[in-house]
Amino acid sequence: WRRRVTVRREESEIDIAEFELGWSSGGTLDTADGRRFRWAAANFWRSNWQWVTEDGTSLVHFDGKSKGTKPGSIMAIELVAVDLPQLSLLVTLGWYLLLMTAEEEAAAAVVIN
Repeated sequence: WRRRVTVRREESEIDIAEFELGWSSGGTLDTADGRRFRWAAANFWRSNWQWVTEDGTSLVHFDGKSKGTKPGSIMAIELVAVDLPQLSLLVTLGWYLLLMTAEEEAAAAVVIN
């Protein structure tokens, strides 16, 4: 069993990218053009996340700013990422992953309580 997200263009059956969640956290995004990006926690508490290249270069940061049950984040794009063809994918998928994590944490809190 593996958790993954596939990305497709509207009305297409062809994947343009696939994100696979890692065992403990984070994961890897592979794009159809052969690029690979890593989704990694940017702090110990895992409230801040970032997309990095295979060599560890930071591209996009998401600093968690949740209020109550509403997830929130401040996003910062590094200069090296501004011209990346995959930038909109990294931004959109990063936000999606944050929302999915918030939903899972809320569901776990309900089960525990």
